[in-house]
Amino acid sequence: MEFLNKIELQGVIGNVQLTPAVSGTKVARFSLATNYAYTGNDGGAIIDTTWFSVSAWEGDKIRCLDNLQKGTKVHVIGRVRCQRYVDTDGRDRQCWEVVASELKIVED
Repeated sequence: MEFLNKIELQGVIGNVQLTPAVSGTKVARFSLATNYAYTGNDGGAIIDTTWFSVSAWEGDKIRCLDNLQKGTKVHVIGRVRCQRYVDTDGRDRQCWEVVASELKIVED
């Protein structure tokens, strides 16, 4: 049995940090906001925003890292990865991150 770990998101970038990697390629780490709109019990519109942490390494399908900035609309395809670490207080922690395999800027 084959398992699939794939996520596809479209949203707006919050914070973005662009750094050179050891191999000479660039890596962008950014937060991505996605919205889900629905009607509440009272008939009013409700917008639920979810934030994702995304890392994107420059490569064949990711070439637009220099153009990423706060407010940029992007379409991301990638996989979800869990990272475990010990914080400064000695507690075990984990965080979830989307590792992008494809990244495209969405034009309005």
